[in-house]
Amino acid sequence: VREWQPPKEGQTTREPSQNWKLPGGLADAGESFFECAARETFEETGIQCRGVSLLGMWHRHDLVPWGKSDLYCVVRLEPVDPAQQIKADPAEISACRWYDRDAFLRDEGHPLISKVLRECYGASDSIGASSKPLSECVDLGVQWPGRPRYATYFPRAAPPRMPSVVRAIASDVDGTLLDSSSKCHPAAAAAVADACAHDHVRFFIATGKCRAGALAALPREVSDSLEGGVFVNGLVAYDAHGEIVHERRLNGAVIEQCASFGAEHGFAPVAYDRDRLYTSMITPRTEELADRYYEPRPVVGSLDRDARANKILLLGDADALAAARPALAELLGTEASLTVAIPTMLEVLPPGASKREGVRAFCDHHGIDESSE
Repeated sequence: VREWQPPKEGQTTREPSQNWKLPGGLADAGESFFECAARETFEETGIQCRGVSLLGMWHRHDLVPWGKSDLYCVVRLEPVDPAQQIKADPAEISACRWYDRDAFLRDEGHPLISKVLRECYGASDSIGASSKPLSECVDLGVQWPGRPRYATYFPRAAPPRMPSVVRAIASDVDGTLLDSSSKCHPAAAAAVADACAHDHVRFFIATGKCRAGALAALPREVSDSLEGGVFVNGLVAYDAHGEIVHERRLNGAVIEQCASFGAEHGFAPVAYDRDRLYTSMITPRTEELADRYYEPRPVVGSLDRDARANKILLLGDADALAAARPALAELLGTEASLTVAIPTMLEVLPPGASKREGVRAFCDHHGIDESSE
C-alpha cells in the first residue's frame, strides 16, 4: 500500500507517499500478531486473510512519539478467498496493489522487507524469491495446565528440494567466481572446467557484466570452456554459437532522461549496448569499469532518444546516488526499474528485468526445464 502523507505546513492537501509498504498498524489490546495483521490488512485493502507464520521482527526503544518500546512483526498471510477484489480505504490509503516479491526487492528500498525476502525467501539480485518461505516461525502454542493457550512461535524450515536430474548449472561472476579483488581462485577455475567437461550438464554464467567483460575477467581455461551465457543483468543471452537468443533494451526516452538526470546531479551515465559501453563524459569512475571490473573501456557517445542501450549505469558517490534514487524512480515511473549491486553504481533496467528472466530464456532455448532440471 501507499499511505497518505500529512499535509505540509501551511497546506491542507495531502500527498501520496512515494514508497510502497506492507499493510499494518498498531495491535489492539489482546490481539495476537496474526489477528492484528489480518485486521489491519482488511481495514486498509478490503482483503480478508488469515495468519500463517511470523517471518521476522525488529525491536526498538524510545519510539517517537510514544516514548515506548516497539515490536514490529512481519506476518505471512493467506487470503481467505483468492478471488477477492482490492477495496482500499481512501481515507487512509492512497494506492493499493499486489506486488511481485522479486519486483519489490528490485524496485523498493524498505530495509526490513528486503531483508525478509532475502533471508526467508532466498531472493537475491540473481535468484528469484521462492514461492514459499524457506524458513518461518509458526505458532505451535504452549498450554500450561489450567491456563489459556499461549501463542508461541517456533522456527520451521522448508524441506530441501533438489531436481532428480541436473542438466544445467548457472553461476554469477562477481562475488561468486571472482572475489572482492576481481580475481578467480584456482580451485574455482578448476571446478568450472570440470563442470564444463560433463557432456550432459551445461554450465553457463549469469552476470551483470557484458559478455566481453565477463570473459576478460575469467581465467582463460574458464572462458574457453564456456558455451553461451546470460549477460547485462539478464538482458542479453547468447547460445553456444554466439547468437543472441534473448535481448531487452531501454526505450530512447529513458536513455535521454537518465543522461539529463546524470548531468543535473553530477553522475556519469554509462550505456551498455551489448559489448559496447559508451558515456557522455569520461571520469575516473567510468575508467574504473575497465581498470577494475574488466569491462570494455567506455567511449564517448550520444545518449539521446536515438541511442541503443540494454541498461544504464549512473556512477557517483554512494550517498548522493542513494539520496537521488527516489527522484529518478519518480521521473522514470513504470518505464524502467532501478537496482543497486555496488553502492557507487545505480543501474537502470527495462521494467521487470532480472537475471532470472535471462536464465529462463537461455534454458528455454536449449530445451531445459528451468524449474526441475
